[in-house]
Amino acid sequence: MKPLSRFSYRSSIGAKILFWFLVINVATCGLLAWRMYDISRDSLEQTVQTSLQVVAKKKVEQLENLTLEKIRTVESLMHSPSIGDAVRDFSAALRGGNKGAQAYRQAIAKHGSNLGRLADTFNYVECALIAPNGDILYDTGLKHFNENFFKGSFQKTELSDAVERSRTLLQAEISAFQIYPEMKEPASFIVGPVLDNGVVVAIIVFQLNNSELFGVINDYTGLGETGEVLVAARIARDQIVIVNPLRHSADKPFSIQTPLTGSVYPALANALAGVHGS
Repeated sequence: MKPLSRFSYRSSIGAKILFWFLVINVATCGLLAWRMYDISRDSLEQTVQTSLQVVAKKKVEQLENLTLEKIRTVESLMHSPSIGDAVRDFSAALRGGNKGAQAYRQAIAKHGSNLGRLADTFNYVECALIAPNGDILYDTGLKHFNENFFKGSFQKTELSDAVERSRTLLQAEISAFQIYPEMKEPASFIVGPVLDNGVVVAIIVFQLNNSELFGVINDYTGLGETGEVLVAARIARDQIVIVNPLRHSADKPFSIQTPLTGSVYPALANALAGVHGS
């Protein structure tokens, strides 16, 4: 073999070795980069999920604390002498006449401002006193509270269910949200029995302030610019509804409904079924 040919042969082998070395090196670097990306993506997803779980847990705790606070305020009124006096005076006035009678007007003058202050102090919207037979002893403006509670439009509602539980269990109860006639927004109520020597003489009813509740729900701390909070309730055996107003939607509360099975919100469906969503 001539020296030039031998040099060309050696150069050709060297080029091939260099080429395959570069190919293997590039492929190795590519696989390594892909693996690092995959690990980083999984780590980022895990971090985001953990962060969302922390936010969700904190939100649940805030709602539980708010609920317990409301229950304690009503339980403190169940044995209140001033509430007991109001029930007796309104009951006596209605036994002797109607809501237009002088005795009833005197009862309003004596107790109306106090009941209104209670609602304002604890950030409730409205207040009412219901007799055990369903007669409305007094209300500060609740819709449809001008009729017998157990015979009017509140029959078979979330509020009537809460009242029945409260009378039976002798404790404060909170109703689920529901849209009631002539109310523009869904409403939730907290109720409690007014007791006299262990006997239920009335039920006190407060309408919860949606702004206070939605203020807790729609606090987007930790959710960035696009994060969303959804609170759902089951309104039928196979239907769920979004209770709260959404950050990026003009839909009103209770206007978004979806089937429980095959829901567009599978995490909510899982949560309502008693399992953790994801």
